[in-house]
Amino acid sequence: MEDLKAFGLGCYWRRSFVTTKMNPFYDSFVRWQMNKLKKMGKIVKDLRYTIYSPLDGQPCADHDRASGEGVLPEEYILVKMEQHQRAARNLAYQKLSIVPEKPSCLAAELTGHDLIGLPLKSPLAFNEIIYALPAMFSSILLDDSPDDFMALHDLKTKPVLRAKFGIKDEWVLPFEVIPIISTPEFGNKSAEKICKDYGIKIQNDEVKLVEAAKKLMDKGTMLVGDFAGMRVQEANNLIRNKLLELGQAVIYSEPANKVISRSGDECVVALTDQWYTLYGEPEWKQQAQECLASMNQYSNEARHGFEKTLRWLNQWACSRSFGLGTRLPWDEESFLIESLSGSTLYMAYYTISHMLQKGNLYGSDTYSVKPEQMTDEVWDYIFCDSPFPESSDICTCLLKKMKQEFEYWSSLA
Repeated sequence: MEDLKAFGLGCYWRRSFVTTKMNPFYDSFVRWQMNKLKKMGKIVKDLRYTIYSPLDGQPCADHDRASGEGVLPEEYILVKMEQHQRAARNLAYQKLSIVPEKPSCLAAELTGHDLIGLPLKSPLAFNEIIYALPAMFSSILLDDSPDDFMALHDLKTKPVLRAKFGIKDEWVLPFEVIPIISTPEFGNKSAEKICKDYGIKIQNDEVKLVEAAKKLMDKGTMLVGDFAGMRVQEANNLIRNKLLELGQAVIYSEPANKVISRSGDECVVALTDQWYTLYGEPEWKQQAQECLASMNQYSNEARHGFEKTLRWLNQWACSRSFGLGTRLPWDEESFLIESLSGSTLYMAYYTISHMLQKGNLYGSDTYSVKPEQMTDEVWDYIFCDSPFPESSDICTCLLKKMKQEFEYWSSLA
């Protein structure tokens, strides 16, 4: 602050405050916020997937990241086969390795080239045997994947490409696309049709392939199997659950994009037992969307940003093991409140901070009010229009003034 003043910055400093437990007033405010959310059933403890720093030994929230802000875990269904090093590292933190948090392989380490031509039996596949080839093939939705179709097309039509990888003709040439999905626009061989329509000639035409894949994503109706006649979007989860129930697959997650913690560690996805805020709860999310719709945004860009966040925001890890911040009120020995969760309402605290702290950053001036007097009932009265806290020994005029101050500024927002 002194440096900013030296620069000549014109600022109203009287409401400034520190947002850690070094400030007992703000600490009480955050504890009240978390207590209220828990009583509402919005905070639960569970084993869930979260972005995690092995070096720090705890979840890595947005404020703890050097890069990768906003990146969330992305779920895959992993058929039980030998995994590569990156997958092994993520699986080790999801309770799926032999030794927890120690990456391990079930067989000797292999390169991708070592697996080419390996005969495989894939769950729910029509062919009794399929062969491992130098591309990512889906044995279930091949006719719905432009990438897979073009990779197979290149291998079938280019002998030189087969020779480059040592691929025998019998591993590729006998196989044709099996129609399992029908779409109104592209028929029952949608990947083949859309590649022709988009003029895609080779599997390296990434831009057109991405565009084509988006066009087909979760579209169409199942033609075969237990879920024939069902929309693909509905069948996806049923197929997923069937594979899991039969023990033919496991859930696997990794960061949707690369995440680096402030400690310089590349993060993984871990299955962690901790406290989460249920931002994705349908009723709560709808209330937030309705509130946003009623607000006056000064640019469409701002509104679209809020709408995008509300779409992806789901279960947010609101606790961590160490760092700066407030202790979790009901689990003080084990957890602190994660920094973003502890600052979601700090703008409301600005409206009354000068009355509590008298311009002292750390809230050490307790002449008028003591931190322990700021009970949950007092906070409820000030911010939630709850009944007057009759048991409080804070001056009635001060309580009413704080409530009035908040209501004045919140009405302007």
